[in-house]
Amino acid sequence: MPNASDLLIALRDINSQLRDVIVKQNSEFSTSTIPLPEYDTVDMQALLGTEEVAPQKSLLELVKEDQQRVQTNLDRILAEAEILLQEYDHMKNGLKI
Repeated sequence: MPNASDLLIALRDINSQLRDVIVKQNSEFSTSTIPLPEYDTVDMQALLGTEEVAPQKSLLELVKEDQQRVQTNLDRILAEAEILLQEYDHMKNGLKI
């Protein structure tokens, strides 16, 4: 069973991760949050033909993937925080004997 200082360190780490995810989730679209394609696939297909151009994901697909990744990360952090809070509650109630 972890001691109180280990639990406090873990809670602070989870809190920091949660803040980072919330900031990222609330940030606007920018080139630092979503990678931009090197070229527009539709334009290149019109120029070179469909056989010559490798398929690429659209910006909408990239944004959706990024949002899904952020949501998955947020769910993981919240689950870890819940476990840590339950451990804290068990330690706190165990000390009340």
